[in-house]
Amino acid sequence: MAITLHHCHQARSMRSFWLMNEIGLDFSVVVHEFGKELRATSYLATNPLGRVP
Repeated sequence: MAITLHHCHQARSMRSFWLMNEIGLDFSVVVHEFGKELRATSYLATNPLGRVP
């Protein structure tokens, strides 16, 4: 099973990004910018709260 991390720079998701790198997990990263992109219908389908982990 592939893991996808949704990430914004300077967000708490950096902790997950760092941990997954440290333990050598195979994962992909989708980088989002803070702003209107997090309110787009496509992102809200992934996370209805419009937040980044």
